[in-house]
Amino acid sequence: MVSARNNRRKPKSVKKRNIIRKKAKSVRKTKVSAKKLVNIRKKFNIVVETNVLNEIQNGNKAFEVKITDEYNSPEKRRNTNLDMLLKNHIGTFVGSYPEQTLDLASCVHPLGYLEFLQYPERFEVKKWQKKIKSDSREFAIFRKHHDINNIIAGFITDDEYEPYQGLSKALKSDLGVTRKAAQNAVLNPEHDFFAMCTHPGHHAGPQSMGGYCYINNAAICAKLLMDNGKTVGIVDVDYHGGDGTYECMKRNPNLHFVSIHAKDDYPEKEMYQNGIELPPGVTWNEYSDLLKFVLDQWVNLDVVIISLGFDTLISDPLTHEGGMGFSLKNQDFFQMGKLIASYTKQQIIFIQEGGYDLKNIPTACTNLMKGFTYNRS
Repeated sequence: MVSARNNRRKPKSVKKRNIIRKKAKSVRKTKVSAKKLVNIRKKFNIVVETNVLNEIQNGNKAFEVKITDEYNSPEKRRNTNLDMLLKNHIGTFVGSYPEQTLDLASCVHPLGYLEFLQYPERFEVKKWQKKIKSDSREFAIFRKHHDINNIIAGFITDDEYEPYQGLSKALKSDLGVTRKAAQNAVLNPEHDFFAMCTHPGHHAGPQSMGGYCYINNAAICAKLLMDNGKTVGIVDVDYHGGDGTYECMKRNPNLHFVSIHAKDDYPEKEMYQNGIELPPGVTWNEYSDLLKFVLDQWVNLDVVIISLGFDTLISDPLTHEGGMGFSLKNQDFFQMGKLIASYTKQQIIFIQEGGYDLKNIPTACTNLMKGFTYNRS
């Protein structure tokens, strides 16, 4: 398991300023050429592993739950979100099956890195000797018993590393969800989707892991869609910047990407025109103007992927350490769903990212999906 906690805090005194005008100007380059769009949305589909769906339908909310540290339990987040969506009769549930290997992720990640995730015993992890101060890599992953000592399979960007038992199985499940959502999106362009992956992915670069992220589900989904001729944008609404997705985007220049995230907080990655940085305490009124602007620039794309984090909640315990954090409330997520439904005519795919207030996230998630589905036309 990679612990993100100790590297998340570098609080600074940040004054609120007129961010909207400045940042809106910087993302204008993302506007794309006109294309014909599907204007009628008929169905909202929630994709989740079949076995998980069956267990939650049978009342087993503890299914596969592990507490990896004081904040992070991705299985509990998935299960409680799914349970509340089921109880509120939101969407049509579509079952998926785990991949047999991690090879599907090779459209974004090198095979050597994926081999480490599947067979960590074949590798060793060593402290990385940084050459420059801005280098975020803390550990390097080496293949054992290799003739050349400097063959590196990947990097870890957190300052602690601990192997996570059962990780490969969970990632194969997430890849199955991602494949199913992408396949069904191509076959049914009039439908929208929520891909209920277990682990977040937006901090995972092509050859690096960090911040509880191992493979980049959003980037993989985007690549699968683009391989089928779709034009795609990813907007990351997690509190923490989508640095991994940004690195993946650099290898795929036709992918549009914007991350709306906290300034001076993990991962503190400069994303230039692809990043919109906000100070602590941002409210929905301030946040919504920026989200509207980004979506307005992408009106002619085929698909918009929403990297959906819930750690923007005012009650999130991790992001509010050290006087940081945003101030979105549970009811604001209904407005977020309504905004996304109203400002987009193209196909939407939500992909679960982070969030650590496990008590309130199910309500926020359900509110968002209600706001989206009730206002989709």
